[in-house]
Amino acid sequence: MIIDKLLREKLREQRNVTVNRDGVLLPGSIIVLEEKLNSIDDPYDADEVLAEIGSEYSRANLYPQQLEIVRTRVSRLPDDVILRIELARCLSYDSASQEHIQGAVATISEAIEMAVAQNVWVRYALTEQALIAVRKSDRQLFEDALHRLIEDVESGRKFEVDSRLFPSTIDNIPSDFCSQELIERYRTVISREES
Repeated sequence: MIIDKLLREKLREQRNVTVNRDGVLLPGSIIVLEEKLNSIDDPYDADEVLAEIGSEYSRANLYPQQLEIVRTRVSRLPDDVILRIELARCLSYDSASQEHIQGAVATISEAIEMAVAQNVWVRYALTEQALIAVRKSDRQLFEDALHRLIEDVESGRKFEVDSRLFPSTIDNIPSDFCSQELIERYRTVISREES
C-alpha cells in the first residue's frame, strides 16, 4: 500500500497550505502526492497515487484538473474498465460542455464493449450509461441501458466480478422519461435477483 498512515497524516496537514500554480490555488497535499508519484515505477502503484491526487482535486473543487488526472490514469492503464467508466462519469458531470457530454457517451460505450469482452463490470458499465443518459436527458440511451441490464440478468451470464442492479438507477426518473412498463420490468428483475 503506497498511501500509508504516515502519508495520509501529511496529506491532512498539507490540505490547508495552498500553492499557486499557473494562477490556480492548489492544496499542498497535491504537491506531496506529485513528489511521491515521481518516485514510483510500478504502474499500479502510480495509479494508486494518481487516484489520490484526483481525490484531492475533487475535494478542492478543481474539476478540470481532476478530469485530467482521470484521463492520465486511463492512458496509463487503457484496458482498465473501471477507469474508463470513471472517465465517462467525470465527463458527464460537465453538462455545460457539449464536447464533454458527447465524450461521456462515447467513453461509456467503449467501457461497455471492454466490459463485455473481458466479462467484468458489465452491469456496472450499463448502470453508469443509464445515469449518464439521465444527466444528458437522453431517453433512448437510458432505455437502451435498462434493456441491456435486464437482458444481462435474464441471460444467466456467469461473471468473475460485477455489480448488482441498483434500484436507485430508476429512482426520481420523471414519469415521462421512460416507459413505465420498462421500469416495472427492471424492478421485477431486481427483486428476482435479490431473492
